[in-house]
Amino acid sequence: MTDGAGGIGGAGARAARLGELADAYWAATLEAEPVMGTAIGDRRFDDRMPDPTPEGAAARRAGLAALLAEVDAVGPAGSLPAGARVTWSMLRECLHGDLAALQSGLRDWNVDSLEGVPAGLLVIPDFQRVEAPDAGDALLARWRAMADYVDAHASTLRRSLAEGRVAATPTVDRTIALLDGLLGEPVGRWPLVQTPLGAVDAAGPAWTPAARERFAGELLGVTTDAIQPALARLRALLADAVRPVARPDTAPGMGHVPGGLEGYGRLI
Repeated sequence: MTDGAGGIGGAGARAARLGELADAYWAATLEAEPVMGTAIGDRRFDDRMPDPTPEGAAARRAGLAALLAEVDAVGPAGSLPAGARVTWSMLRECLHGDLAALQSGLRDWNVDSLEGVPAGLLVIPDFQRVEAPDAGDALLARWRAMADYVDAHASTLRRSLAEGRVAATPTVDRTIALLDGLLGEPVGRWPLVQTPLGAVDAAGPAWTPAARERFAGELLGVTTDAIQPALARLRALLADAVRPVARPDTAPGMGHVPGGLEGYGRLI
């Protein structure tokens, strides 16, 4: 049923529905970006990593597009109560921005030496709490997923490489150097191991000596047996396949990537 302004239902009902859609957007965002959720204190997805694959991006785009259609249906802003107009406009802006970022394809080929792999992984222990063994179990589950995340990221880079979409040399070189430094260190000294163990030691009586010993063994094991080999595989891909064809530092922008100008247009 539409009202005189062309929206669905009365203004009050549409404002209430808009609130539900805003909540749904935020819930979906935290589920799609579980590391961000952990960073801001939402503990529900502490055991997960994002899905960096094209298939994951496609599923996320479909969900966002469906949500945007519902948001549009409760508008336009002028037909809503005053308090809901900003929410409607900002929610549409967020949805359009997220869709543009996904449609740009930037995540598929970008090698980010500041917030990507491995830099973005190494800071997770700084904000992932392990105040008790159940929180430690969530961290261990995330660390196990981390190895698959690195391999999925490498697979996406390889696919983009075959399509002629490749990062610029400076960021590739910095990432290789970062990986070399990390892989040259004993795993026991990695932030992925040292920081959680330090947090456990500071957590107090919730951690018994036996629980701490079990956690330390599993943490060192997953980092040694899964994460380290995945990062070594990524390093090999970057050095052997990506670096030889990476764009020169005179062509750093995404406009030099096939489809990049279109993607940039969506982002702005």
